[in-house]
Amino acid sequence: MKIKSLILVISVSIFLLLTERVTASYYIDMLKDLDVKLLCILSYITLPLVAILLVVGGYLLISGTSPERRDSGKGLIINAIIGLILVVLLIMVSIHIGDMKDLYWSVCWGV
Repeated sequence: MKIKSLILVISVSIFLLLTERVTASYYIDMLKDLDVKLLCILSYITLPLVAILLVVGGYLLISGTSPERRDSGKGLIINAIIGLILVVLLIMVSIHIGDMKDLYWSVCWGV
């Protein structure tokens, strides 16, 4: 019985010595990387969607034969602009609160 417990103690101590010490800053860096990736995905989705909504809204506004179509075109354009403003504000607040001053558009867009 003593040999088994000795082997267990030795194996646990070797395991603890060989494992990497993970600090809190490691997890904070992981969360910052996740936030950067989520912001990039959000910008990948938002910008083309806003462009499509602006084109469709402009088409409805120009070719609208009835006032309802023109109003729906205006609504699409206004909602697309409001959505774009909200996403830009979200990104700015996330950069400011998350202390991610090193987030440049080159991270997302390779500029």
